[in-house]
Amino acid sequence: DIGAGSGNVTEKLASGFAEVFVTETCPQMVNRLTARGYTVLGIENWVERSYSVISCLNVLDRCHRPLEMLQSMYNCLKERGGMAIIALVLPYNGSVEVGQEWVAQEEPLPIRGISFEQQLSYFCNYILQPMGFQLSYVTKVPYLCTGDLHNKYYSLSDGLIAVTVPPEDEVHNGGETVVDNRPEHTDSTVEE
Repeated sequence: DIGAGSGNVTEKLASGFAEVFVTETCPQMVNRLTARGYTVLGIENWVERSYSVISCLNVLDRCHRPLEMLQSMYNCLKERGGMAIIALVLPYNGSVEVGQEWVAQEEPLPIRGISFEQQLSYFCNYILQPMGFQLSYVTKVPYLCTGDLHNKYYSLSDGLIAVTVPPEDEVHNGGETVVDNRPEHTDSTVEE
């Protein structure tokens, strides 16, 4: 679970897995995650393993290089094949909390469109799929975000996307497709 926070969502996902790894940058949250029994990996070294499932919930709009993170997720899943569960607040407004300030992302996602639907469609069709991710499910869900001095909470909209990555040995062998019996997911793409 990339950016696991306090681990409350991780706890809901963890019951289906023998081993759960998490990342988190906030020292207080790292302590909570460790106390809950999760293996906390460094923000740089989580990419040294392969996984069957990666969750990345409301992180891509809050990290410096979201495309690099997506590519790392793909690479960590491709060895044995797997699924990524991604939640992205839309309309997109990428920024990173550094100390007490919010700064612009170094390499923001190149999302186009104005509406939630346009941006979700663009993200799925022109960012995820060209990277090699295959869409399984796409939906819109509410996201209640912790507030600030002005509001107790914010009600936002998340694009919740489940994507799969086929095992590397089933897709390519010297550049040729060897096994490709995966169903097409044309009905799961979001129209522009």
